[in-house]
Amino acid sequence: MKFSISMLIFFIFLISSSLAFSEIKTMEKRERHDKTVDRVMCVDGLKVFQTASYYKGVAISTIQLYETKNGKVVPATCK
Repeated sequence: MKFSISMLIFFIFLISSSLAFSEIKTMEKRERHDKTVDRVMCVDGLKVFQTASYYKGVAISTIQLYETKNGKVVPATCK
């Protein structure tokens, strides 16, 4: 299977265009004494929790938050 230049350009365009259109807002931010920052953020209308540690290097963890509505677990949305 040959990879042509046009296919390579198409894949680069596809990957780069999907990363450029996210709306991200920080809703809450808390800095701890151990060089760790906790944030609740709104990413494209969905709530996520992010913790970033800057102690002996950088470690970032991001998880999507969920809530219960009418007895069903659904992704938490920003208000």
